[in-house]
Amino acid sequence: MSLALEFFATDEAVADLEAVLARAQASGTEAERVAALVAVAWQMRQRDTQRALALADEAQCRLASADFCVAEKQRLGARLMLIRGEAKWLIGELDAGKALTESTLQSFTQTDDALGATDAHWLLAMIAIDQND
Repeated sequence: MSLALEFFATDEAVADLEAVLARAQASGTEAERVAALVAVAWQMRQRDTQRALALADEAQCRLASADFCVAEKQRLGARLMLIRGEAKWLIGELDAGKALTESTLQSFTQTDDALGATDAHWLLAMIAIDQND
């Protein structure tokens, strides 16, 4: 199951994702849970960074047992790392954020995830601006 990962979703779209997550947690497959956790974590990354990180941790723990192909697991793992990279940027740990984001960019490139690569490039640009680069 793959949920669209808009860069910034509307409040209504986030509420819909939260409902999908609640349903997946109650009665979904492990793959549905992981996909929903990643989607909500992505949208929470700037709205509620601590919650985003908690959701990302849960998704990471469940990812190995979810029924995804290897490339999808790599793509989802990269998205989770990008969430962590953005969290580092938000708290001013620019070097750590840059390192995480550069790693995610490699993963997104390997899996031909253009959307993920675009998001990683955006974050690298924001980090560069904050580093006066």
